[in-house]
Amino acid sequence: VAAVVIGVSSFSYLHNRRKVDFYHSIPVRREILFAVQYMGGFLIVALAYLVNLGILMVVSCAYQVPLSAVLGTAMMGWLLNLLFFLLMYAVVSIAMIMTGNMLVGILGTGVFFFYMPGMITLLVGYCSTFFETIHYYFLTGDGSPFMAAIKWTSPVSAYITAIGWNMGNQLGKHIPALFIILFAAVALALLALELYRKRPSESAGKAMAFKWSMMPIRVLLVFAFGMGGAMFFWLLQSTIVWLVFGAVMGSLISHCVIEIIYNFDFKKLLSHKLQYAGCLACVLLAVMAFRFDWFRYDSYVPDEGKVAEAAVEIRLDSGWANFLEIEPKEDGTLGITYYDGVEILPDHMHITNLAPVLRIAEQGRDEALERREKQMRRFTDHETSAGSSSFIIGYETDG
Repeated sequence: VAAVVIGVSSFSYLHNRRKVDFYHSIPVRREILFAVQYMGGFLIVALAYLVNLGILMVVSCAYQVPLSAVLGTAMMGWLLNLLFFLLMYAVVSIAMIMTGNMLVGILGTGVFFFYMPGMITLLVGYCSTFFETIHYYFLTGDGSPFMAAIKWTSPVSAYITAIGWNMGNQLGKHIPALFIILFAAVALALLALELYRKRPSESAGKAMAFKWSMMPIRVLLVFAFGMGGAMFFWLLQSTIVWLVFGAVMGSLISHCVIEIIYNFDFKKLLSHKLQYAGCLACVLLAVMAFRFDWFRYDSYVPDEGKVAEAAVEIRLDSGWANFLEIEPKEDGTLGITYYDGVEILPDHMHITNLAPVLRIAEQGRDEALERREKQMRRFTDHETSAGSSSFIIGYETDG
């Protein structure tokens, strides 16, 4: 919140033509103007935070808490929070510099903060919906590349991740990540400076300060909303017609809204029709690729010669079993750590007689494809009885 408030207030003058003319008429280089605004915003938060920590130290001493017991933790928290403040502050500054209107700048900040986590979450939804054989651990487990991407593709999610770190005995393993975050914060600040240097003064009052940024942002947002609309209507009805309808409506509405924001004119809502057609084509290709598994994710089984070893997890039989490890904790007592089968089996099961394993995999693949087709047709397969139709709910078993 502080990053957004300070970032918006520090560079809000860029959205007022009279203020921009005044600031840029001062015989001071733009680099100096940027540095004063940027460092001023940083010092406001850093010093206010430090004053509050000083009050905390006084209160701690008044309650006879040793200063040494809290000083280290307090300073570490101060540095960690300031580091992530700098990261988010740089992103907000870039959004304000790239726009000519305060509201558009705030919306741009939201896009920079949440676009990538939102797209990755949407991708996880598509994979879990259309891929029958994908493992939940790959999607949402501790070792999931999707979860790792969500954590580190946004300064907000990275900050939330860092808050949960154990910064005591495990500080050493987080130092590389902290250096990367510091490098990213500095790089983004330099990018903000370069954008400030090249920002046209006459862009104040417009939606976007740089014309070159309008098309990429429009395309990315229209594609995201098209994919989201398709998924929304698929979850409602799960038919090709509704899938296409959701893709068309999601991309069309977002395209029109973005054009209105860009131009501040309702008459321009259907500008750049070719760009919209290209975005819609990409959305339709993407959703159809998931629907009909053009990736061959569910149908692929590797040849025996391409596999070195294998591990087999049959959840129907072993899902109830607990894979656990008993180890001493820091206080000398014993603790139990539970693992998922997919975590522990690859390190403990090394099958080199691959022919039986591949036969199991092929049989599982065939059954998964049958389930997939039933799942895809669950709202279209129905029976007719006495002139009325009824959906088949559930499934039958052999006793």
